[in-house]
Amino acid sequence: MVSLLLSKDSSIHIVTKLNCEAFIGNTDKDIFAQTSFVVSDRYIKEYNQTISLITSAYSNSCKFINEHPNEAAKLLVKHGYIHNLQAAQLSLPLCNIRYEGAFTIERELTRYLNIFYEFDPKSIGGKLPNRDFIYQPQ
Repeated sequence: MVSLLLSKDSSIHIVTKLNCEAFIGNTDKDIFAQTSFVVSDRYIKEYNQTISLITSAYSNSCKFINEHPNEAAKLLVKHGYIHNLQAAQLSLPLCNIRYEGAFTIERELTRYLNIFYEFDPKSIGGKLPNRDFIYQPQ
């Protein structure tokens, strides 16, 4: 939405960008998870190769967006996610899109989930998940 406003009114500008780290202390890695891929233990055992293909596709998609932002912006407009090409082009760099396997940022994910837990334990099911919650590739 910010990008759409920026594309429509040149008097609007970004004063500062907010991030979770500002509220919980600095860290080397961002912890603002925007999406996840969740599967059951049974699915992991039966379809481990499929999970590898899906995580590879996620990673490749993120790389494509960052390496080809103009093409990605055109796809956003083509598929109706954003109706303005200029806004799509402005939005992609602001989104900080990248793929991280959960196992590589386990500490950061735990800190992230703890924010919700401290606010309202029910928001994450009443307890912090154990280590088995995070998928480890075979």
